[in-house]
Amino acid sequence: MLSIGAILAALLFGLTNIQALIYYRTHAGRWTKFYRLIVLFLWTLDAVNLAFIVHCVYYYLVINFANVAALTEVVGCLRLQIVFNVLAVYVTHLIVGRDRSRVFRIIPVRLPSKVAF
Repeated sequence: MLSIGAILAALLFGLTNIQALIYYRTHAGRWTKFYRLIVLFLWTLDAVNLAFIVHCVYYYLVINFANVAALTEVVGCLRLQIVFNVLAVYVTHLIVGRDRSRVFRIIPVRLPSKVAF
């Protein structure tokens, strides 16, 4: 199961690469450098996250093959992966929260005026 998850993570990282490339090509002069740096930062966090995933899979499935005792210890990159994921989510929420008016102009949200129970 770990190897299937790693393969899916690598596939999603490939989609992230394509999305970042399309963003940099289509938004060359329209946005500020701030957004381009945020995209680069988030892409870097995703790349490091994939490296941690590959290291964890290699540690548990190759180095400690058939070693049940190794499953009781948590490898260090697994702990770091949590930190990097929280950082990526936090930065994304900051950007979306900062530009909430722009997001809502793109996707109109209609809230009901009264809620019936």
